[in-house]
Amino acid sequence: MRGCWRLGRLFGLNFHMHPLFLGLVFYLGLIFYHILRLPFPANLVLAVSLAITTILCLFAHELSHALVGYLFKRRPKDVYLIFFGMMVTMENLGERS
Repeated sequence: MRGCWRLGRLFGLNFHMHPLFLGLVFYLGLIFYHILRLPFPANLVLAVSLAITTILCLFAHELSHALVGYLFKRRPKDVYLIFFGMMVTMENLGERS
C-alpha cells in the first residue's frame, strides 16, 4: 500500500503501518477518556491502557488470519495497520490446489 511505513518483521511477516493508524489509536483513547468518569490521572491511564489493549486484540486477530493462511497453504506476506483496522495480504490467492 502507498504511504505505509515499514515497522519490521515478526514471525516471517512484514509489518507496515499507515500514518492514519495513529489517528485510530488516538481516537480510541479519546473515546475511552470521555466515557470514563474517574478523577484525572486515573481516567487517562485507564483510557490509554484500554486503547492499547484494543490494538493488541486487533493484532492477535490478524495473526490468527495469518495462521489460518498457513494451515490452508496460503503463505501470508504482509500485515498492514490501516486506519479502519488491520489487513493481512497472502500469496497464492488466485491459484487452485
